[in-house]
Amino acid sequence: MSAPLHSVPAVEAQEAAVAHDQASFESFFDPTHAQLFGALTVITGSRFEAEEVMQETYLRLWERWARRDHRQ
Repeated sequence: MSAPLHSVPAVEAQEAAVAHDQASFESFFDPTHAQLFGALTVITGSRFEAEEVMQETYLRLWERWARRDHRQ
């Protein structure tokens, strides 16, 4: 007789997926944010505007992060 399957409750599975997405997002964010901020500062001519644009950019990216194509 086979062993019963162990199922992970949906909430735990969802939390694990979010934690994984957060870790992978952070591994993308950490090496890119300084260079993006520098470029946006030059483009906008304002550190304040650069920060606003960067914040909006990363927020939109985070909202779509789970739907990204995982192929490399």
